Order: sequence, then C-alpha cells, then structure tokens
Amino acid sequence: MDTLQQSLTEHGYVVFDLRDRMNEALTQLEQAAEAAPLEDWTQVINNNGRVQDLALNDPVLVKEHALARDRLFAGEFAYSFKRIDCAGEARSAASEQVRSFLRSTLFTSMLADRFGSVVTGGEAVYINKFEEGDFLTTHCDRGADIAVVISLTRDWDMNYGGLTFILSQDRTRILRTISPSFGEAVIFDTKGKPTPHFVSMVCAPRGRGRSSLVARLHIERIKQ
Repeated sequence: MDTLQQSLTEHGYVVFDLRDRMNEALTQLEQAAEAAPLEDWTQVINNNGRVQDLALNDPVLVKEHALARDRLFAGEFAYSFKRIDCAGEARSAASEQVRSFLRSTLFTSMLADRFGSVVTGGEAVYINKFEEGDFLTTHCDRGADIAVVISLTRDWDMNYGGLTFILSQDRTRILRTISPSFGEAVIFDTKGKPTPHFVSMVCAPRGRGRSSLVARLHIERIKQ
C-alpha cells in the first residue's frame, strides 16, 4: 500500500497491474463490452465546450466529430470517443456488470489493501472505446477524489495510436507513455494533484479499438 499510495501522492498518478488478482473478473468485463449491442454505445463529443452524447446512427455525428477534430488541430480542448454509460439509471447488461464489479469485494479490497481507502460514492462510470479517428486532448481529470482507468484491451499495436501521454504540470514535457495493456490500471489523483494527460488519435483498422473501464470515485482513508 505504502509504495503505490506514495507514488499517487507524489506524482498525481500511479500505474500498476491487476491481472494477478482480477484476471477473471476483467475478462468478464471485456466480454460484456464486446457483446454489447450498438444501441448501448454512444459517441460522446466535446466541441467548443458543448458536450453531446450521440447515438451512433445520429445523422449529426459525422459533422460534430469533424468539428471536434478541428478544435484538436487548433490546439484546443476537445474529444470524441465511444462509451457505454454505467452510472445512474443505465440498465444495459454491460453497465450492470460494471456496477457489480465496482461493488465487489475484489475491487473494494484492492483499494483498501493497496491504498488504504474505501469508496463512498462516484460521479462518472463508463466503458470507453476509442476506434479510428477517436481522441482526447490534454486535460486534467477533476471532480471526485480519484479516477480509476482499467484497460480492457489485449494485443494492442502502439502504431495504432490510442496511447496515454502523461505530461508535466506545465504541459511542456511528456513524462510517461502508457500503451493499452489488458488489466493495467491507472489511478489519477483528481483532487490533490490533477495530472495533465491526453489520448492520441486512433488510426487502427476498422473494427479494432481500445477499451477501458473508467470510474471517478469519492474515497475516504481507512483509519488506522
């Protein structure tokens, strides 16, 4: 616990492997995401500060995605990627699987053992998928206490993009590059030391994408 918590406190993020204790559960999440019908997915787009969750067959999607790309090329904050909302009233099979995982002893004991923390609530929970043309420009996750990102992607070719770049606080240097790897977790300190990062645009073949479980959570330290 001390080493991971120390890294999170010092750097604002920590990267570690969950396959040793969660491989079966993460495989079930991976399979639930892969089996999700198209209607469970939306394209979430931030274009000039306007966030839209669009059905994949929405006729305005192509236009809004192109406008978000223009913002990217202009050096402004923007994003466009697919997701399954797993918070609130979402009732898809994949969302139920995600909520069950986050409530499980497997997950809660991991936070307790490695970070000395318990979950007290959440603000956003979803499975994302970055396919050809999807991206997320430089930002700091804010709100809640931590953002947990767990990769559900196997055998990813780094040439496809979709890499997470961790930046210095002044956003002038790349401190670390994280390639999607199944079972690898990144936890960001979204309250004490938000960390600038971005996901590079994906150029994978059609039908190939990189997916992750994302959860922004409120936590409390366990009293010793």
